[in-house]
Amino acid sequence: MSTRKKITLLATSSAASIGVTYFAFIIHNPVLAVVAPVLLAFVPCLVMCGVVGGSMLLIPRLSKNKKQPPCNCGLHHVTKQEEAEKNS
Repeated sequence: MSTRKKITLLATSSAASIGVTYFAFIIHNPVLAVVAPVLLAFVPCLVMCGVVGGSMLLIPRLSKNKKQPPCNCGLHHVTKQEEAEKNS
């Protein structure tokens, strides 16, 4: 299955589950029907922040290029490999 189809499937299933949950709240509790859109607006933001923050933390650590500096700030950061070569 291609990446585009996977993304479409994930987005569709997420939207369907959110819709079913919302209509279940409307039928059983009108107060939850009012609160649900507010929660649905903030929860994706928190998830997105967690994913972006986690990727910023983990991508340099999981990189195959170990000589790559940990950030792109323009300064030269000494890697562990350079430090080991300097000490030996």
